Amino acid sequence: MELEILVHPAGRLTVAHHGAIDQLCSLAFDEPYQPYLDILWRGPCVHLLGWQGAELVAHALWVERRLEIGGHVLHTAYVEGVCTHPAHDRRGYGTAIMRRVAAEIQGYAIGALATGAFGFYERLAWRRWVGDGFMRQEDGTLAPCPQDCLMILPTPHTPDIGENGPVAVEWRPEIGVW
Repeated sequence: MELEILVHPAGRLTVAHHGAIDQLCSLAFDEPYQPYLDILWRGPCVHLLGWQGAELVAHALWVERRLEIGGHVLHTAYVEGVCTHPAHDRRGYGTAIMRRVAAEIQGYAIGALATGAFGFYERLAWRRWVGDGFMRQEDGTLAPCPQDCLMILPTPHTPDIGENGPVAVEWRPEIGVW
């Protein structure tokens, strides 16, 4: 059976969708995911839902954020919550979801995500950011990010930014990470 991928802005998700997303992400990440979803659903957010019949087996979302790179403030599709149901691993569902994400975010200046699974994303044209990372704090100051985990996906709208300069993203106090 083919994977059916549906795209839903957060405001159009049903209660059943919310429950299925929470259940899948909590299982895949092995921690309660609802607190993250509560935060992410507050802003502009789009979910990609991968269905096998009536079962949600893959998920990703992006939120609109601003990345500051090389003097440019870029309207960014920041990808989060990428997962596949553990019973459905290695069937290409994560790849299919991320290919669809890439197609859907082409109107943004850039795509970005934070991960430790570089190989998975690199084979899908995402590139590791090698420059220093910073969080723009609520007071406007920059605080270094200790993680070396940012990846980018250039789009047709990405200016020449290089790949090794500093990058800053706005602070999300509720989450506190990239």
